[in-house]
Amino acid sequence: MSNRCDKCGEELGILNDDMQGHIEYEAHQHCMPDAIAKLAALFEAATKGEWTAYRMIHADTGEPLTPDEIAEYVRNSVIKSEGESGTTNFLFITCEKDDGSADVCHVGNGPMSPQNAAAIAHAHNLMPRILDVMRAGKNVRNARVAVDESKGNSLKLGISMDWMFRAADALGRALDALQEGGDTDG
Repeated sequence: MSNRCDKCGEELGILNDDMQGHIEYEAHQHCMPDAIAKLAALFEAATKGEWTAYRMIHADTGEPLTPDEIAEYVRNSVIKSEGESGTTNFLFITCEKDDGSADVCHVGNGPMSPQNAAAIAHAHNLMPRILDVMRAGKNVRNARVAVDESKGNSLKLGISMDWMFRAADALGRALDALQEGGDTDG
């Protein structure tokens, strides 16, 4: 692999050097495929930190909130947001199902809610392609291990090299499919 970016020609910094001839170079954010760059930008703009999903429960009783308590919580959140950011928008993510549209996520109304909603929707919509890339990458890694373990056995090495080339081709196809998903709404 060259130490120059294929797209812009700039010199790349070393991300990882195992000192055994395997050097991994950093990627340029501005040169990533559009889908990857869009997903990275959405997450960069969203609220920082690890996100956790919770079920709303009553602080005193530990029981689920009643519909009236949920309505009061949302109302108070909107009032607080209006005072802090001047907006009463309450964002949610929806999807079309066989029996009609359904809310799948209430994002809220904080100052980062539009960015959070866009990141959640886009990541979900790209997830099948992201998983394909991860699976293909794992297969390339496994093929590479098989090649390394085949040294000295030319038949095994040939089979392992064929596997590695097929795995690399599959990874390329998965990356292309991810790129084609770059315009996924979200």
